[in-house]
Parts: sequence; C-alpha cells; structure tokens
Amino acid sequence: QKGLDALAPLFAGRAPLKVLKTCNNGMSAAAAAQLKDLLGDATSLETFHYFNNMSGDGGAEAVAKIVEASPKLVDVRFSGTRAGRPGSLVFAKALKPRSLLRRVDLVDNTFGAEGGAALGAWLADVEAPLLE
Repeated sequence: QKGLDALAPLFAGRAPLKVLKTCNNGMSAAAAAQLKDLLGDATSLETFHYFNNMSGDGGAEAVAKIVEASPKLVDVRFSGTRAGRPGSLVFAKALKPRSLLRRVDLVDNTFGAEGGAALGAWLADVEAPLLE
C-alpha cells in the first residue's frame, strides 16, 4: 500500500487514464482495494493489466470491481494473482458485460468448473471476430 499512497496525488484531478499496467508489484488484497478506490466508480480504462501481484481472492474481487467500472476496456490481463476459485469466479463474472474486449489474458488462474462456466457464458455472448 505504501507505493499506492505515494502515487495517490497522480490520480487526483488527473486526465482520464486509458492504460494501467500493474505488473509484478507484489500488491496485496488491501492494495488492490486501494487501487479500486483511487480509480473510482467509473474509469476510462481501455487497457488494464494486473499480473504477478499475488493478491489472492480479495485482490481478484477488487480487480473485478475495476473491470466492472471500465466499460471501454479492450485489453485485459489478469494472471499470476494467486486467486483461488472464489476470486477467479468473481473476476470471470465481471467480464460478462465487457463487450468491447479484444484481448484477454487469463494465464495462471484457478477458475474451476463454475468459473469456467461463467467464462463460457461470456464467450457465448461475444461475437467471435471481436476477439483477437
């Protein structure tokens, strides 16, 4: 969280943020929740990469809220988070309304049968040519 505390002024009064890549930052679940709070209830994100942060189920839930608040997303990476089935399922469900997505990287997750079904339901609603 200390790193996000230091960056908080950059998020205040900023121009709309379109790209955010949080890679290998060692973010905890609390830091992921803080990131969600810094971004607010509606974002302009088009690219959001969250990987190698190992924030577990709590982090996955916070990241899912960021995805839900980002209707313009076209590129999402959610991998190496150490989220178990509960957190991965919440994240999978957050993808469903994101119809603009073109690139999705979900490497190294534990979605399980229920998460797989949620991802399958999302993919069934997405037009095939939209995904790269």
